[in-house]
Amino acid sequence: MHVYACAGASSLKRSASASSHKSATAQKRMRMEEDGAAAHASQAPAAAAASPAFLTTAPPIPPAPPAPPPPASAAVPAAQRAPTPPLPPPAPPPAAQGTGFISPTPLVLQPTNPAQGVGFINPPPPGLKASKAQPQAPGKMLTSKDISPNLKGRHAELFWPADGNWYLIEIQDVDVGTKTARIVYTTGELEELELGDIIQNQHMSLISL
Repeated sequence: MHVYACAGASSLKRSASASSHKSATAQKRMRMEEDGAAAHASQAPAAAAASPAFLTTAPPIPPAPPAPPPPASAAVPAAQRAPTPPLPPPAPPPAAQGTGFISPTPLVLQPTNPAQGVGFINPPPPGLKASKAQPQAPGKMLTSKDISPNLKGRHAELFWPADGNWYLIEIQDVDVGTKTARIVYTTGELEELELGDIIQNQHMSLISL
């Protein structure tokens, strides 16, 4: 009986010793796990702080370039543009006015029947045309001695430098003091002439009476 009791006591001691060893081992393991978790928690902020910013922050997107301006022709629709004003007609060349003419000469003289003598005081000589490249009738060039009241009613041929023709005219009035004369063409158009220039350039042929 005593032997079994001793054996039983020893068995109980071994069981108690094994249980306490297991408990100590479990506690030690728990402490290690807690220490590992704490160390991991303390390293997480440092690792996050050491991580590059580009891993957590997206790079900025550059702004889009501005659109080019529209061409000048497309700025205003064609239907809305103001119409371009027409250009003024060109001025006639100075030669068209005639040398010695006080008032501008007619730009165009329509050929008519000289026999009618529109506006003439005296009928023009028969057989003469309104104009020709050369003097048609016998005559003489006007000179300073010819400037007198006697020129009134005389027929002559006046040279136009603009077209190189001699035009049949009638002298209707003469101012001896200013050396000017009023003439009429076969078309009935009137002109004022500076006789000094006409004489100098030999642009008038007096038709012989």
